[in-house]
Amino acid sequence: MAGLALGAKLYLPGTAVYGMMVDTDPFDRITPALMQEAADLLEADITVTQEDYHLRDVCGQGYAIPSEQGNEAIRLMAQQEGIFLDPVYTGKAFGGLLAMVREGATAEELRDILLDLMGDATAAWEKLPLLRDAEIQRSILYAGVWKQMPVMEGKHI
Repeated sequence: MAGLALGAKLYLPGTAVYGMMVDTDPFDRITPALMQEAADLLEADITVTQEDYHLRDVCGQGYAIPSEQGNEAIRLMAQQEGIFLDPVYTGKAFGGLLAMVREGATAEELRDILLDLMGDATAAWEKLPLLRDAEIQRSILYAGVWKQMPVMEGKHI
């Protein structure tokens, strides 16, 4: 989170960076401290402010304890897309994303978040030790990801 937010502040001014907190650690203090320390190491002449990042508490009762919001998100994703999320990270994070939708987040904000998540997912897929049909699977994955973007932008949750 801190690295992403610092990179955005330095190289993509105006970019909003969102973090879903799935742990009870004090990220409101940790994030700016890490950002400022890294900026100082880079000798970047900046001051970190709370406007540089957006944190959303989706932890619920605690780390590794399923939350109502996360469980709702897990059920919705499984029913609508056939994708199963875990209750510790992705379920809670997707629950936070759904809350953003319900609170009126713009399509542009959500698109940027989803693009980042898809980039992470495809990067992880590329590291799998596939022995058969890797090119066919790669073609399906990438065609499906980018073909679905216009569909996702039009969906209402």
